[in-house]
Amino acid sequence: MPVVINELELVVESPQPGQPAAAPAPAPSGLTPLDVADVVRHLEERHARVRAD
Repeated sequence: MPVVINELELVVESPQPGQPAAAPAPAPSGLTPLDVADVVRHLEERHARVRAD
C-alpha cells in the first residue's frame, strides 16, 4: 500500500512466500570501558565546576 508524505511515496511490500525475510539489524554493542571512563570524567569535571561557584 503506497503512502505519500510531503511528495515522498513509500511503498511497503510484504515478502513473497519462499523468500527469506530480511535479517534483523545487529544489536548495538553497548558502552565500552573507555566510554564509561569518559562519562565519569565528564561528570567529575562538571561537579568540580558546580562546587567552585
